[in-house]
Amino acid sequence: MVRVTIRLPDELHEKLRWKAFSERRSQHSIIIEMLEEGLKEVEPPETEDEQ
Repeated sequence: MVRVTIRLPDELHEKLRWKAFSERRSQHSIIIEMLEEGLKEVEPPETEDEQ
């Protein structure tokens, strides 16, 4: 697993915090779900290790 640091505008962070609180979920799980949904159509090219 890779660790990534991101900067969020205050307003976006507050929306994320509220969504996590209201759904009784972690901010991390919401971000992962949104990234998976937003990137589901993306297919990265094969690397030499995968060939």
